[in-house]
Amino acid sequence: MTTSLTKSTKRTRALGLSGPVLAVALLAASCGGGKPFSEATSPTSSPAVTTSTPQARLLASVQRATDAKTTRLSLDVTTSGLGTVGDVTFSGTGVLDLTHRRLQMTLKNAGPGPSISIEMRMVDGTLYLNTGDGWISQAVATASSTETPVPSNYLDFLQGVSSDARIEGHESLHGVDTTRYAATLDLVRALSRIRDAAKRAVVKHALDQFGMAKVPARVWIDDAGRLRKLDMSIDLSHVAARLGVAPGSRPKIVESLELFDFGVPVDVQAPANATPAISPAVQKTEADLRNALTAEKVEYTDTQTYTADLAMLKQIEPSLDWGGKLSVVVGPDRGLADRAVCLSETADGVAYAVGDVASGPRAGTYLGRNGCPRVVDGLTVSALGPRS
Repeated sequence: MTTSLTKSTKRTRALGLSGPVLAVALLAASCGGGKPFSEATSPTSSPAVTTSTPQARLLASVQRATDAKTTRLSLDVTTSGLGTVGDVTFSGTGVLDLTHRRLQMTLKNAGPGPSISIEMRMVDGTLYLNTGDGWISQAVATASSTETPVPSNYLDFLQGVSSDARIEGHESLHGVDTTRYAATLDLVRALSRIRDAAKRAVVKHALDQFGMAKVPARVWIDDAGRLRKLDMSIDLSHVAARLGVAPGSRPKIVESLELFDFGVPVDVQAPANATPAISPAVQKTEADLRNALTAEKVEYTDTQTYTADLAMLKQIEPSLDWGGKLSVVVGPDRGLADRAVCLSETADGVAYAVGDVASGPRAGTYLGRNGCPRVVDGLTVSALGPRS
């Protein structure tokens, strides 16, 4: 659909890339602007930890990296188990200002299929994405965790590192000796430890998106105690239906974030003329209206009339709230009964509408943002807005 039902293709293209645009929104919001965990966010109810425990070293590693102020980063994201889509892998590099929470990087897909490049910036809590159709913007805290990877948010997840953290071995990364740890990241625990409202919003949103609270992870820390690498495997089975994946599938996202070259110069500016991304509520409303119009067209194919019979429409498309959130008005066109229909649903305070005229000079589908007219006919439906 177009307008704000028209511009949604451009605004959702980058946000609809499952997996890649999950990792980068999850890194930038967590960095900078706060005290170390031990000073600012440790609740009195939590058991004390000492710097000698693996758990404490993991908790301290984000702050130690943040103290370096800036870093280069690399990110690899693989989404699998999405049925006919197949495995999708994105990789990229960039720079991150850990103090001012500014990020710039480019991700590109690997493997078969058309080449896709995502340019990504984060400035002052806003995520900017460009896949070639111009910049779109979205608040980091509301970026969908199953669609928009923000690397900095992942560092917030380490606040929930469980006491099962343990040393696995040692490894050299970019010529630097590191210690590798295995741990479970408990997002509920992270939420209880974070006091900053914006960071809490990020973790809470991730909990809703993942449908699970615990994420297995591996963490690499250098001899200075700085986080060097974080690997996570996020099981999306709990939200498979929401992702449109067939029952029994095991969709998951595997992410690997690496930090290196601490202290590198970083200058990231917000792009001009970015278009705000549509919210999840508006995306759902647009999908509801598309499905509702499809149901009406099924009825029209059989009877050559549109219908306001809610029980019948419910039989055709039972997932929609016919007569509740979704309103239906039918009317005549050029004297022919029930040859025009208008459907409306509200999201974020805006009444989005889609109308269809079956015949005559105004035949077509029209889109608007002011709800349906009281009287529906070819003239009033065509006045809704642009024809799709």
